[in-house]
Amino acid sequence: MRSVLLASVACIVLAACGGGGDGETSGSQKSASADCPPEQKGDGIMVSSRYDYEDLIEANKWRTEMFPASCAGSLAALVPDMPDGFGVKPTHKPYVMNDEQVYVAYARLVEPLYLDEETANVPVDLETIEYEIVRFTDEEHKTLTDWMSANPDSFLSGSVAGHDVHLIGGFGSGRPGKGDRLATSLHALLDDNIVVRISHKGLFSQRGGLDVPPLVETVLGDIIARSGAG
Repeated sequence: MRSVLLASVACIVLAACGGGGDGETSGSQKSASADCPPEQKGDGIMVSSRYDYEDLIEANKWRTEMFPASCAGSLAALVPDMPDGFGVKPTHKPYVMNDEQVYVAYARLVEPLYLDEETANVPVDLETIEYEIVRFTDEEHKTLTDWMSANPDSFLSGSVAGHDVHLIGGFGSGRPGKGDRLATSLHALLDDNIVVRISHKGLFSQRGGLDVPPLVETVLGDIIARSGAG
């Protein structure tokens, strides 16, 4: 049975939902390719006030190829490969790729995709992984690491590709007003104040130690390897 993104359509038509973050990042959007995620137009509450209607329609369609890594500017080297059999998931709020933030979600491809229609085929139980690569300021990075040192029992820790990772809630790493999408997620702290965040449904049913799902190992491991931190 086909499941559709009714909420997505409602957001586009009514322009009444604002998505997960507190606005978008102020980083300069790269336009190395017309295939890059669109730059937002302003800081209005409604999604339609921040993006053109055509951009919202395109964002709500499947992409079988990843956006060019060059869209991410100085973060381009960290953009991971899209796993085989996956695509860029349709979304009501366009993805972000610039010098300060990368946010994209991959999902397992389904048939049919309805590429030529405004409403994509997105089953509710579709395996999805979201990732965000953000550049913290020195102060933001210190705030996060100080919080972790003071609250060691408030998060779970493990390892991916030989690098420490931490499952942290938004109260620990949220940055109000920065447009972060995945403050509650699995975190990897890399050099140069780069913080990688991963969200996958398998991460939020933890009991005891941290059990990292294979898809998270693949995508986060790719990012860590690209950073040279593995």
